[in-house]
This record gives sequence, structure tokens and C-alpha cells, in this order.
Amino acid sequence: MADKNNLPGFDVVIATRNRANALSMSIPLILNQSIKPKSLIIVDSSDDHEEACKAVEGAVSGFKGRLEIVKSARGSSHQRNVGLKYVTEEIVFFPDDDSMFFPGTSEIILGIYNADRSKSVGGVCTAEALHMPSAVTSELTYQSGKTDNLKKKLIKTKRAIERTLAPDPFMIIGQGFIQSRPAPDWLEQQNAVLVEFMTGFRMTFRTESIVDMGFNESFVNYGLFEDTDASFGVLRHQHLIGARNAKIFHHKFPGPRASGRFLGAAQILNRAYIVAKHTQPNSQARKGLGKYNAYTVMRYSAGGMDRFGRDRLAGAYEAARYAHELLDANPHELDACYMRLWRRCTVMSGDKVVTA
Repeated sequence: MADKNNLPGFDVVIATRNRANALSMSIPLILNQSIKPKSLIIVDSSDDHEEACKAVEGAVSGFKGRLEIVKSARGSSHQRNVGLKYVTEEIVFFPDDDSMFFPGTSEIILGIYNADRSKSVGGVCTAEALHMPSAVTSELTYQSGKTDNLKKKLIKTKRAIERTLAPDPFMIIGQGFIQSRPAPDWLEQQNAVLVEFMTGFRMTFRTESIVDMGFNESFVNYGLFEDTDASFGVLRHQHLIGARNAKIFHHKFPGPRASGRFLGAAQILNRAYIVAKHTQPNSQARKGLGKYNAYTVMRYSAGGMDRFGRDRLAGAYEAARYAHELLDANPHELDACYMRLWRRCTVMSGDKVVTA
């Protein structure tokens, strides 16, 4: 561990919606870290804001730092941008409301930023734990879905299959950025690695790096992949680092964040938008997008055939018909094309597209 007195300060921003139970579990784990945040900033779009406030106030007992609870319009990108306006420290953490920190996680992350004397690192993420931290008492927990638990166990198998059959365009983009500059010489000493992008529940940034670009509010409703888009924006100029010694468990709150139809379409349209935004024509990521979309549709067709599964498959299938239009769009017209395709997909599904 680095000298605690030399570590940079950090603020925590949590965007939340209708997750009072999750906040009661996650916040104490963040505030009981060996290095505590200077500020805890909760940006809430819950239907019952008072319920969220009570959960936060009950979870911050003994916290000496600054607490901000902000009522906001819905939208994960929008809420994170709102939270950014309150950040004053050098580093900002963006855990989900259901991110469960293991002991020492914050100190390990800050130690990596501290080792980066040249400020070549723009973001640091943790390893994903496969089980809950022991500090969480049984009476606080809710039951995760069986599907989510199975996905965590099979993630390595899924990635191996994708590398062989249908490489993820996100991985191709990230690898391209990684190979464009030399790696820091202190990575092995920190037991850290370069990563292609960071998933939202475990991402942190240098504040100046993420403020420069913010989170993309073009993404509609639940902003699927806004974390990947932000990662690529930072990765253009700085490294993203995975801290193997730091762990966060993603205790996904039960139930989908949106309809199956919406999530299926978002998997296709949001991915195509990001590929179009961050790559040039004839890039390998663009060339592989069609195959990956077909793989996604095939994977959904082989998945559960309950109502949600059928709707998700229908949404992905419909969106896959139009994804190529995003790759063909003029960069200045990308957002307009994206919204036009959403309207085309949601008209037949009856879903309402909500932007921030």
C-alpha cells in the first residue's frame, strides 16, 4: 500500500433510481473504506425521492465528509453529468448503486493513480468479485437473479467463444488504442493491467479527464454502454488500468432496468453508435460489427423464451436491420440518425423513448 498521506483525494458520484435497498447496502461499504471520500454525491431520479433520501441518510451515519443528495431527471448519463458538477477532488468514482466494495478497494485504486507520476492514466477500474463482501449482513441483502449469477460464472467462457467466432468490436477498438502508446513501466509492481474499457459499476476517472468530455446524453432511457463510450473518449489520450488487487461485487438489483424490447434494441443500436463514433471507415471494428450483431441475435434466440426473452430477441432483430445506417452516417449527423432509428424501432413496439 502507498503512503495514505500522499494519496489523491476522491469524490463518489452515484446515479440511482428506485434502489433504496441497494443504497442501504452499498454506501456503508464505500464509507467504511480505509481511505474515505471527501464527498458523497447521490443523484436520484426515483419515483419516490423521499424514500431514497431516507435510505442515504440512514447509510451515512458517522460520515464526516460532504453529502449532496440531488433530485434529477431520469437518465444514467444525465445523472452522472449532474453529479460531476459537484465534484471538487482530483479523482472521481462512479459506482452503481448496487456496487459492493471490498475492504481496501479505494486505497488500491488511489495507489495506482499515485504511482502514475506522468498522469498518463485517465481511469482505473477494479476486478469483478464473484461473491458478496463478508461485511454485508444477511438481513440487508436481496436475492440476485439466477441468470445474473450464472452470467458471472460463464463470462470467461463467453469471452473465449467471442474471440473465436465473433470478436466484440469494443475489444477491437480498445486494443487499437492500447497498442498506440507504450504501457507504464510500473504496472507489474502494482499488479495492474491495461484494459480496453471500463464497465460502469467499477469505474473511476481523473476528474479533469472525464469532465473534458462527460457522459453522452444522446443515449436514450437507461444509457446502455455510456460507460464504454466514456472509456473510449479517455482512452484516446490516456491509459485505462485494471487494478487486480481491488474488488467490487456487482450485486445486481432484481428485475430488468428496462423492457426486453428496449434492451434488445439498445444492445444493437448503442453498440453501432459507439463503433461509428470511435472508428474510421474500413476499420476492423466496423467490418466485424455485422457478424457480432448476428451473434447477439443468435445468442438471444437460444436464451430464455419467457416474455422478456422473446421481447429482447425481437428488439435486437429489428434493430440489427438498421444498424448499418449508423456506420454510413456523416459524423455530424450521427446523433440525428441514432434518434431516427430509435423512433423507427420503438414505433412498432410501443415503447416510449425518453431522453434527459
